[in-house]
Amino acid sequence: MKVIILVGGAGERLFPLSTPENPKQFIVFPGQECSLFQMAYRRARKLAEKKDVVIVTNGSFKEKILSQIKQIELPHEKSILLEPERRNTLPAILYGIYSQAEEDTYAVFPSDHMIKNEEALINAVRQSRKLAQSHIITFGIKPKSPHTGYGYISLGKQVENGFVVKEFKEKPDKETAEDYIRKGYLWNAGIFLFSSKIIKQEAAEYQKQIYNAFENYSCIKKIFSMIEPISFDYGILEKSSKIACVPIALDWNDLGSFDSFFDVYEKDENGNILLSGTIHQDSSNNLVIAKDKVLLVDAEGLIVVQDKGRILICKKGSSGKVREIARKAG
Repeated sequence: MKVIILVGGAGERLFPLSTPENPKQFIVFPGQECSLFQMAYRRARKLAEKKDVVIVTNGSFKEKILSQIKQIELPHEKSILLEPERRNTLPAILYGIYSQAEEDTYAVFPSDHMIKNEEALINAVRQSRKLAQSHIITFGIKPKSPHTGYGYISLGKQVENGFVVKEFKEKPDKETAEDYIRKGYLWNAGIFLFSSKIIKQEAAEYQKQIYNAFENYSCIKKIFSMIEPISFDYGILEKSSKIACVPIALDWNDLGSFDSFFDVYEKDENGNILLSGTIHQDSSNNLVIAKDKVLLVDAEGLIVVQDKGRILICKKGSSGKVREIARKAG
């Protein structure tokens, strides 16, 4: 088995902690021993030999990746693939596959997800290798709440240890999400498993221009200059009839905004998450991440983040807008 780790991102959604130069996958968050990328790398190494872990990224992150791997083990530098241009997840995944000489089974991991009970995922991947020879597998997370920031998966008939995917649903409003959960839908985690043979077949069927570029050219710079950006979800998953979903009860979060921290970190008796030397009086349901001491009085539902000489203050529930102001801040 081989594992592809996708390392990209603009670093805007968790600004100012995360920046384009240092996106969230490289940050060691409060209470964590290592970065999200290091967690993903260690997870990959439980499934594959060092030479079989393929990291697809861009040149600006290479040294950071090598530095973080060195804290774990001696890096296998040839396994780091540099994209000449950003072309989204489908070209990145195909780049990882075509870089390898032999056909194999591939798991694909994002590098920026927090997974606490990862043995459940490791076991599910191992148990799904047979299904991966006939289907492209996406792993679905059993929802804990009607989350509006995730896509959902509707399941059909059972096949092996998974289910045929009936439909992918876009991020819903809360009422629709509650209906999805009642119907047994799962969160779409963006974690995949498939054989290189079947992924090439489906790419030839549904994304022929991209498939032909990888099949006919060896120069990755030329290949990337010929193709348009497209996601793996839109390019293959939403079109193929060979998609299966394996449900997992996983303690998973994509840390897509500061509001997601309320699902990850323990709260005090007033619902506060105080990841700093914060003193508060009559304050509740706040998130504070700061290096300096923060004083809160009668504060309710605030997110306060201090880093790199910048301070973000927003209402709880509004951190999805941080990307917009991050672009203005430059």
